[in-house]
Amino acid sequence: MRTLALLSSLACPILALAAPDLDVPSRIDEVTVYRSSARVTRVARLDVSPGDARVVLRGLPDQLDDDSVRVEGRGSSKVYLHGAGQARKIALARFPLHAEVTRTAAPRLERAAFLTAKALNETGVPLLGGSAGVYVGDLFIGRAQVPFTPAGGELKMAFGADERIEIDRRVLERKHDTSGLLGKKDVWRYRVQIGVKSRWAEPVKLTLLDLIPVARDAEIEVTVLDGSTKPSREDPERPGVRAWELELRPREERVVELKYEVRYPRGLPVAGLE
Repeated sequence: MRTLALLSSLACPILALAAPDLDVPSRIDEVTVYRSSARVTRVARLDVSPGDARVVLRGLPDQLDDDSVRVEGRGSSKVYLHGAGQARKIALARFPLHAEVTRTAAPRLERAAFLTAKALNETGVPLLGGSAGVYVGDLFIGRAQVPFTPAGGELKMAFGADERIEIDRRVLERKHDTSGLLGKKDVWRYRVQIGVKSRWAEPVKLTLLDLIPVARDAEIEVTVLDGSTKPSREDPERPGVRAWELELRPREERVVELKYEVRYPRGLPVAGLE
């Protein structure tokens, strides 16, 4: 189990040289569970005299991420929280960046929608590179490296998977047949269904990516069949990749289908069909 020590000060013109330890019982007030983490709010109440006091909270989990800890003090007088002799992080400035947030999912690789943000550095000063704690709302996602961004430059940040977008990809049909009397061919027909469900209470945009096989041999034929959901665009730099730009209404569910057929000479070794 872990122990957290905080140095607090109640407004006083003279601070004590040696802060007394206050071993304070605490209780869990609220728990929010996410797919890969949880946010726990723990509350402790105490009476302190004017001056410094070292507040000790025991029984914290070993898996606690030090960078995810947030501490807030409230009282009838001004309360200051110090580093208790440890390294401290101090906010030098606070400024808004108007970001374009996008969600992208490639369920053939991973069934999740990933959040990214692009923002223009309009602060008038460069942003130094370094490690940053990444939050989506109050949820601590992890740490990310922020690149050096000059004034007027574009800043790109990754925020991990969006827990409120659910993605499911299934191969509903995988049918094998043969064709031709002379020089028979193997024929494979596929029907892939991708389900998307938004748990957001507001509209969100999602770019959904999937692909069809690309023939690198003239003897292999690939045909997209009727009944496939028409893509918003195809990527000329990545043959076979299809993109659907979805605008999801609050808590909307959407289904995208992809049907295709692959023909090739019987006995020819072929891989990567689905």
